[in-house]
Amino acid sequence: MFLWLMIAILVAVCSVAGFIYLTRRISAFGFIKKLSKDKKVLKYAISAGLIVLTGGIIWLIWDWINAIICLLHLVIFWLLCDLFVFIGKKISKKQASKCLAGFIAVPLTVVYLAVGWYLCNNVWETDYTLKTDKKSGDIRIVQFADSHVGTTFHGDGFAKYMEEIQKLDPDVVLITGDFVDDDTSKEDMIQCCEALGKLKTKYGVYFSFGNHDKGYYDPSYRGYSGDDLIAELEKNNVNVLQDDTVLIDDRF
Repeated sequence: MFLWLMIAILVAVCSVAGFIYLTRRISAFGFIKKLSKDKKVLKYAISAGLIVLTGGIIWLIWDWINAIICLLHLVIFWLLCDLFVFIGKKISKKQASKCLAGFIAVPLTVVYLAVGWYLCNNVWETDYTLKTDKKSGDIRIVQFADSHVGTTFHGDGFAKYMEEIQKLDPDVVLITGDFVDDDTSKEDMIQCCEALGKLKTKYGVYFSFGNHDKGYYDPSYRGYSGDDLIAELEKNNVNVLQDDTVLIDDRF
């Protein structure tokens, strides 16, 4: 609890400092000076208003956490661009526009976050072939982790991914943590467990807990506990492992 409190305080302090920094940097743009007639207080007010408006739109589209994340990313990129522009001026001995760093930082942040969003919302398959001198035979394993159901896709989307996994004809499926998230609804959780129950494998489906599966909050927050998740998984023939080891087919 203490650690989370310290993290929350740190994020709050960085957000406030970042807000002040962006307000000052945005106020240097020419259109802000024209709108404010170069009045200092009005410049800062318009700049702050633009930040609040942008953050509010992101909040409405996603949530307040993502709004803060976007703000902090912009601050980091702008600070880095300020540093590079400063170094460039020292090396070239030439003056640069006060807005140059901002002109670079804003589109760079948008592109970076857009790429991050795309990667977050698309599942990537990576194939590995592992070989050993031991005469243990072959086994086809499909392993996935961090589905965080509800944050990127819901129960229907998860079920479609299970259909894709089934096409790989796995001997065994391993789910290695963060199957659900703290905000995953009970309906999504049940639907996803049922999708796992439809998988046809030679040796079964195995599940181990990640830090989000049991949840950081009281079970009433999302409507079920870690034990409820275990019960739903086992009802759908998923083997739940907690500090356990299993020998599959006396070989693996």
